[in-house]
Amino acid sequence: DHFKLQFAGNYGVLAAGLGYLFCHDIIQTDLFYGFIPKFVGGTNINIIAQKNTFQLYKKQLPKNHLITFSAGFSVIYTITNNTFLFLPEQFPTNYYSSNAIRLAPNISFNLLNLINNFGVYFEIGTLDNYLWYYINSNYIDFKDILNLAFGLKIPLRNTD
Repeated sequence: DHFKLQFAGNYGVLAAGLGYLFCHDIIQTDLFYGFIPKFVGGTNINIIAQKNTFQLYKKQLPKNHLITFSAGFSVIYTITNNTFLFLPEQFPTNYYSSNAIRLAPNISFNLLNLINNFGVYFEIGTLDNYLWYYINSNYIDFKDILNLAFGLKIPLRNTD
């Protein structure tokens, strides 16, 4: 019941998606397509992501606005010439794991206009492999594994 446009945050430079709210607007699921152009990523990168978020807190503000705080995770599939679902033959067995699919935990801060249901959100996230490196390395700072996203949420139907 909504369209999203997101800048950054592991889904590409720009990503567009469709989503749906259910369970009294506590659970949200979105499907995104994102893109990183060659001049930014060294090669063209296509990204498909399925994001699930769970509302943890909400507070109604004056002038018909609502603030929510959510946490969730995404499953991200990256399509490019140097990612793989299955280990290519030239690599020794069990030397690498698949790098095309990542899990991405996130937390988000959302501001929604209750009159037209138009919203903006800010999201902080990371990737599963970044967390693994952070936990198993003394050389990576926590701030270095985080990313920031900014997005717009546009309703697709009237809520009346």
